[in-house]
Amino acid sequence: MPYYKVHYKTDADPDGHLWPLGLLPNREHALGTFNSTYARKAGIGPFTFDETSPFLPDYHLVEQEMLNGPEVMFPLYKTT
Repeated sequence: MPYYKVHYKTDADPDGHLWPLGLLPNREHALGTFNSTYARKAGIGPFTFDETSPFLPDYHLVEQEMLNGPEVMFPLYKTT
């Protein structure tokens, strides 16, 4: 089962922010978890994988098969 987290980073913000989501069955489940917890609580979402803007987003879902393994990043777009 892959490990997921959401990463927020802009060019102007050298630190960014990271929300750990944990071990989840797939990226759709991870996105749903993020939308229903952190994004809802912070008032920053919800998000989708579907491109809703021509601009590169600042939020990415990060997937790792092993905790210290290579990361695969999926852009997250705010729904309007």
